[in-house]
Parts: sequence; structure tokens; C-alpha cells
Amino acid sequence: MISSSPSGVSLTHERRGRARPALPLASLIERYDSAVTGPKTASPPTWQQQAVDAALTAAAGRLGTAQDQHWKTLHTQAALLFVVPILAIGLTALCCAAPAVYLSEAREATPYFASGGLLVLAVGYWAYRATAPKRRVGVVVFQHGLVHVDAHQTRVIPWSEVARVWQRITKYYDQSLQESKTKRTKYEVTLESVTAGSVHINDQFTDIAGLTNRIVAEVTQRQLPEAVRLIQQGQTLRFGPFGIGPHGIDNGQETLPWSQVRDLKVLDGELRVKKDGRWRPWSRQNVGGIPNFFVFFAIAKKLESSGRTSTET
Repeated sequence: MISSSPSGVSLTHERRGRARPALPLASLIERYDSAVTGPKTASPPTWQQQAVDAALTAAAGRLGTAQDQHWKTLHTQAALLFVVPILAIGLTALCCAAPAVYLSEAREATPYFASGGLLVLAVGYWAYRATAPKRRVGVVVFQHGLVHVDAHQTRVIPWSEVARVWQRITKYYDQSLQESKTKRTKYEVTLESVTAGSVHINDQFTDIAGLTNRIVAEVTQRQLPEAVRLIQQGQTLRFGPFGIGPHGIDNGQETLPWSQVRDLKVLDGELRVKKDGRWRPWSRQNVGGIPNFFVFFAIAKKLESSGRTSTET
């Protein structure tokens, strides 16, 4: 008979004089499957699971709990745009070969269509293999850092040990429309760790936008307070081609006091610094060439605002 128990529905089999203990329904189903199909064998772990296990082992509890995973995809959009047309041409040639057999006028061309189609498909398959990454690569993000895993090396990078981050975000627009709209966005991020060296991540990784934002947020959160403290002590900090301090910004050739900075903004992927009395930018630099750009930009904007306020008063 069927009865209910605190653990869910169960089946109880009664005999005269005694009753057998109730068994959960899931347990009975598992026993039935085992009797019919034999005992279940554990499937081998996927390479992603192996990578996660390697990351957990390498982190050894130092980075907290694992929170996210980003795997390198097989092909970029650019590679597929190259491979797919080749495969389409090959399939078209084979499709033309089939009806040509039944047409007396085109029967002689059948071998050419068939051999040509097979040759093009072979070229397409080769291109597909050639454009695929040669290694299985992934990034496992933890509370306090990340682990970069590939076939040759596992690198543990705590957020506190990231010295510099370079990021380059390129937006491609569809100019055929009346209103320009973003067609796609390309991401590139390079982390330089004190102990683990450099790691380069691009848009072949899944959810690269989310991974980029997480890296930038974690590094900025840790580096900004210390950078502000050093500037308040009167030091000048270098961010690639620029140096910023309490009294101004320098581009390696000239120092511009904050009171003379008219505008400091990012336009079309470039940092542009304008000086009072000049129409053209005093200095311009691609954002991708400025390490820890968000730390630099937050401090520079604050100092620019303070310099402008002191000039007005």
C-alpha cells in the first residue's frame, strides 16, 4: 500500500504477522534500474571538471570558494566567418553533382562537381581544425582571486597580488544603418601578477564581458585606497605613459598643473587631456596602453575637480 512519510512518498509491503520497513520511492526505482540495466558506472569527468579540480587543488583554500567559470571557446566569430562559407561552397557543389547525374547535358560534369565539392569540404574541415585553440584553457574565479588553467600550467592569482591590469575594449559599429549601432565588442585583458607572471584573456572566453568587469572591479577596489593614500602623502604615481601627483599630471615630456586641466575624458577608446587655452588635446593615449586605468582615471578626475575648484575660488 502507499503511505506518506516525512521523507516523502514510500511503499510499505505488509505480510501477515509482520511488516517490512518502508523504502523510499527513489530507492525502489534505483533498484529496478540496477536489476534491468546492471549497476551504474561513473562517467569519466569532462576536461572542464578536471580543470576545476586542478584549480581547487592549486588554490588550496587560499582564495575562498569557487564562484564562476569561463572556458575558452572552440572558435571565434571571425574564424567561423572564414570557415562557414568554405563549407557552404563544398556542400553546394555536392548538391549540384546529384541532379547532374540525371541530366544528359550535365552528366559529364558530375565528377568535377563531386570531386570539387569533396576537395572544398576537406579544405573547410582543415580550416575548422586550424582555427580551433590547440589547448583547453579556462579561468575559475574565486572570492579572493582566480586560477588560470591550461594543459601546461595552473597559475594561482590572488586579487591582492595583481600588480597591473591592461584592458582594451573595441566596439565595432554597423555603419550601414542610419543610426550607428554596435555590431560586436572585442575584449582583451592582461593581468600581471607579482608571483604568477602575465595572463592574457580575450573574447574567446565565455562571458568575457562579465569576467572583465569582475577583474577590473576587484583590482580597483584593492588598489584605489592605497593609491589615494600615497598621493595624499605627496607622491607621484606612474600609470604607463602618465604620472599623476598632488600638483599635476605629466605625459613624460611636460607636467600640466591641475588648475590648467580644462577637460579629462575618454572618447573612442582614447584618454584625452585638454589644457586651458588650447583647442587640440594636450595629450592623448589609447586606454589599452594605461595600466590600472580605472584607478588612474578615478584619481585623475578627483584631482582635476579639486584643481578646478581651487582655481575658481
